[in-house]
Amino acid sequence: MTTDVDISNRALQQIGQTKQIGNLNEQSAEAKAVRMIYANTRQQMLRAAPWNFANKAAYLTVLKAAPGTPENPSATTNIWEPETQPRPPWLYEYAYPSDCLDVRYIMPQIVSTGGPLPNVGFPSYYYQQPYIQPQAQRFSVIVDTIAGNQVRAILTNQQLAVAVYTVDVPNPQLWDALFQEAMVQALASQLVIPLSGDKSLRVQAAQAAMTSINTARVRDGNENLTTTEFTPEWIKVRGYQGDWTTGYYNGPFATPSFLLL
Repeated sequence: MTTDVDISNRALQQIGQTKQIGNLNEQSAEAKAVRMIYANTRQQMLRAAPWNFANKAAYLTVLKAAPGTPENPSATTNIWEPETQPRPPWLYEYAYPSDCLDVRYIMPQIVSTGGPLPNVGFPSYYYQQPYIQPQAQRFSVIVDTIAGNQVRAILTNQQLAVAVYTVDVPNPQLWDALFQEAMVQALASQLVIPLSGDKSLRVQAAQAAMTSINTARVRDGNENLTTTEFTPEWIKVRGYQGDWTTGYYNGPFATPSFLLL
C-alpha cells in the first residue's frame, strides 16, 4: 500500500538523504520541507497532462442564466445586469467544481437521432442508439462575485453542462505506477535546495523528473482512446473537424513551473 509518506521517503532517498520520515506532521527538517511543497507539487503534476486516472465528468451547478433560457424565463433585457446574469455573450455561468484542477472541455448533451437499432440478427445490447455527436462547447473560466464572495466560475452556452476535468487525486493508491515515479522525482527536485543546497544536484534532479513525466505521458496516452484533445493551429486552418473532444482542451501539456530551469 503506497502512501504519501512512502512517496516522500522515496523522494528523500533519490537525493541522498539517509533519514526517513514516519509521518508528514512530525517536526523533523525533512518532514517540514516535504509538508511545505507536497500538495502543491501533486496538483501541478496532475495538471501536467490529461491523465486517465484523474479524468472525471460531472454536471455543473448553475449560478446564473441569461434571461429567456429555461433556467431564467424572465423577459429578456437590453442591459446586462451583472448581479443576476452571466457575462455577455454567454448564456450560462456555472460553479467551478471544488475538486477540479483543470477543465478539459465542456461535454455536449447526447442527442438521439430517433433512428432504429441496426437489424442484423444480433442482440440489441451490441449496439448503441444512433446519436448526434457535436463538438465540445466553448467555455471560459473566470472569477465572479456571488453574494459578496469571490468564486471561480465557468461561462458557456451549454445548457445542463457536463464538465470533463482533471480531478485532484490525493490518494497515491489511485495513481498510475509511472505517475507515482514521476511524482517521486518531481518532489525530489524540490527538496534538494532546502535539505542540501546543492545546485548541481538540483539541475540533475529536475532533468530526471522531466524524463519521468514524459515517460508517464507517453504510457498514459497509449492506454487511452486515440483522440486529438489539442489541435495545432496549422491543422485547424485547413478546416479539420474532429469529434466532440476536439478543439477546446486547454492544452498543450502544462509542465510544472518548478521544472522550468
